[in-house]
Amino acid sequence: MMIKRVYRSTVRKDTGQPCTFGCRYSGEGGHRMPKRNKRVLLVDDDAMVRIGLKTLVDWSGHGYQLIGEAENGAQALKIARQEQPEIVITDMKMPGMDGVALIRALQEIQPPPYVVALSGYDDFPLVREAMKQGAKDYLLKLELTSETLLQSLAGAPDAPNNDIPKPDQVMLRSRVLRDLIFHFYLNEDDLEKRLQEAGICWTGETVYCLLLKAGELFRFEEATEEECHTLLFSIRNIAEEIVGACLDAVSTEGKTGELYILGALRPELDGQDADALVEQTAHRLHDMLQQYVDVSCTIGIGQGENTAGGMAEACSRAADAMRSRFYRLNDPVIWWQADLCPQTEPETFSTTEARRLLTEGISSLSAETVDEAINLVQKAAARQHWTQRNAYAVAFALAVTVQDCLEAYGLDIPSQMPRSHGDLLQWMDLHHMGDVRDWLERLRQDLLEYIQKERADGKQTVVRRAQDILTQRFCGEITLPELAEQLDLTPGYLSALMKKYTGKTFSEYLTYLRIEQAKKLLRETHDKIYAVAVAVGYEDAFYFSRIFKRETGMTPGDWRKRAEQRGDVP
Repeated sequence: MMIKRVYRSTVRKDTGQPCTFGCRYSGEGGHRMPKRNKRVLLVDDDAMVRIGLKTLVDWSGHGYQLIGEAENGAQALKIARQEQPEIVITDMKMPGMDGVALIRALQEIQPPPYVVALSGYDDFPLVREAMKQGAKDYLLKLELTSETLLQSLAGAPDAPNNDIPKPDQVMLRSRVLRDLIFHFYLNEDDLEKRLQEAGICWTGETVYCLLLKAGELFRFEEATEEECHTLLFSIRNIAEEIVGACLDAVSTEGKTGELYILGALRPELDGQDADALVEQTAHRLHDMLQQYVDVSCTIGIGQGENTAGGMAEACSRAADAMRSRFYRLNDPVIWWQADLCPQTEPETFSTTEARRLLTEGISSLSAETVDEAINLVQKAAARQHWTQRNAYAVAFALAVTVQDCLEAYGLDIPSQMPRSHGDLLQWMDLHHMGDVRDWLERLRQDLLEYIQKERADGKQTVVRRAQDILTQRFCGEITLPELAEQLDLTPGYLSALMKKYTGKTFSEYLTYLRIEQAKKLLRETHDKIYAVAVAVGYEDAFYFSRIFKRETGMTPGDWRKRAEQRGDVP
């Protein structure tokens, strides 16, 4: 079972009082009368998903009763009208009546059930529509665990109480913060309302946002779901322990390897130097992650006024501070500073095409494409009148693009870009266009030397060796770090090489080999599904079935039936 974050209280050593990571709120006490179990209807066109849901938790032990299941919206609506369940858990994509149509129809039942939508990573438009039609929460199928499911269901109304309470506050806060970061709100008034509903409000004049970005991103991209969630669980819990001693805060995940933490100084710390406390906390967090889970990281810090707009600004500033890390050579904690964190897009020139060409040239080892990118910028500089800040912003955007590409390969930036990668003082010396043109030429030389060296090293041969080893060992335990050590490469660089020459990362290629072998066994043997799963390297048959359907569009059983119909099975 995948490990997910557990929200828990600890005891503060200084006060002996409970300390929770999250905004404070008060509740009302009182005794409750016994209530019957909440009735649950499961809806998914995949029988394996329904089986997995039924076995994921001890339903009766947690106060729930499964009253039925359906494989499409029409069946589910018929059952819901007859049985009137308190909870409906439904897939979004189904034949006939899909999840959105079902949710819309369920609102006609009085009282309407509490609906939880199940979705894939690419179903966000459907999820957004589902929430508009009345769904109360959504969960990602490939991240579904007993903890996340039970947390979501905690927001359902007690039977037979018809009042629908708010969803779990911790989950709601995390989701509202994520919407704030990625600007998923209509306007500042809408944001203010949602922050109030989630209880994200603090005393004090200033809020702080800490953006933690982990190094070695391949550890997230190549890890199995279980490994990735275990790592995220560890990072988030350490962050809670350390930051919670300084800030009343709420957190949410950003892009891969990112954790946003937004909060304000704890009331009992009023009167102390808030900036100094936050910086000390960030450094301690950096050190603890390195010590306990061997994760290196950079932490960007932004601050703003204690208003809805100020919170959004603090998050934006933390992201800007993070983008400036490329010239902070050894600084793990970076504060936002207006004069040192220029916008990534200058006012008079869009770097979008140049950055695209740079990324393409580095990934494909194309000197011609890199030349095209640098020439594009130089021509624009010759015909446009850039201010010093515009010129600085162009150089900043290109440098960040190069750094992001090489970091993804697990490479050391200063050693790969010795001419163009400088410290803060060198960057502040870009006073006029002549300095910028000189820097562009240094960048060109660095990139062309990198490409020449990479081509000469014969990396395609290394990739073929990696493929041979995986072909021999894919049915057993093999990890990216283990394979990289055999080939004398860093894990991140090996993953990038495989992506470049095979079109697949290590994990994708390993999954490809396993699924192809599974097809062969399904076609040529009468082995049970769980036996096929174990034979190709999956100990969990349910997890194997999910991966198989994700890759082929069918469950293993359906795939075998289709093969039988075609006459492919002996």
